[in-house]
Amino acid sequence: MYHRHLIEAVQAHLQARGAKAVTYYGDMTRVEKDRSHLEFTTGDADVMVASIKTIGVNWSCAAYSLFGEHSHVPAEVEQAGKRLLRDGQTKPVLEQHILIEDSYDQHLLATLYAKQDDVSLLYAQTKL
Repeated sequence: MYHRHLIEAVQAHLQARGAKAVTYYGDMTRVEKDRSHLEFTTGDADVMVASIKTIGVNWSCAAYSLFGEHSHVPAEVEQAGKRLLRDGQTKPVLEQHILIEDSYDQHLLATLYAKQDDVSLLYAQTKL
């Protein structure tokens, strides 16, 4: 529920400043998700405000990804960024993460990235 409220608040903020922003998150119906996805991919919307868990969705029409929330699961963070790097992507992609200094998310991401480095090192040493 928190994520939905945050996503809708960001959408309202952007729309108040003249952007055509649509949303995409888990509580939406399939029809609502499809409509938002279509508006964004066809250029009818300027901005897509989505949950980090928009699993299986291709955002290759976008070139900029800004994360304001983060997952406890390293693979979800990595996969979220890769949604822009799908077949059909023709533009350079910029991925950024918003973090507040000394926030929970800042410490969470530092821990997740350290764990990813450890796992990468383990795989390299064991040649799995």
